[in-house]
Amino acid sequence: VIDRIADVLKNSQNPPAPKEEPAPAAPEKFDISNEKVEEIQSAEMPYNEAQIGSVARMSDLELARKIVAAEQPITLALLCKRISRLRGMTRVTPTMQRDMQLMVMKAFHTAPDRNTRVIWLDSNASEGFAGYRQAAGRDISEIPMCEIENVVIETIKEQFSIDRESIKLIAARKLGFSRRGAKVDSALSQAVDNLVIARKVTEIGGKISLIE
Repeated sequence: VIDRIADVLKNSQNPPAPKEEPAPAAPEKFDISNEKVEEIQSAEMPYNEAQIGSVARMSDLELARKIVAAEQPITLALLCKRISRLRGMTRVTPTMQRDMQLMVMKAFHTAPDRNTRVIWLDSNASEGFAGYRQAAGRDISEIPMCEIENVVIETIKEQFSIDRESIKLIAARKLGFSRRGAKVDSALSQAVDNLVIARKVTEIGGKISLIE
């Protein structure tokens, strides 16, 4: 009995060492170094003006085909201007524009575009067109609306969410207009409106973003 009491007293004086608890695991670091970052490729394309020599023996239809092949999409107004210049005419007459419209409606793929028509060689050429070109001497009214809409889409995609005024400022520069006149401003506003109506973009609280 005395021995048992002695053991109890000895153990109470020298308690067993506490077990070591495992150290808490370090929190995982948030590493984005391996995350894929989406690169936005510019949809800008070079403007290739048709290079045509003598047109004396060329019909208007043949001449129009050469111009459209190089410069599509092209507005009817600009096509008429190109042909009149190559023919040595000083201006586009209403009769010429009317005759050209009748011709292109039969021979090409066309679509309404503001107060004119936009022209393609055929429907395959227009399918899925997502590019735009700088003005390259074109008046804003001579730039097809599809190009203006495409540059607006690219601007919104780059900024994710952006107000109308900033869209017009950036898009105008992308098209090569250093100054925004009333015509440029109006065309860009119409492009934004078209995209909202087509449900390609949404406008909430003054900010516009793409609809995925």
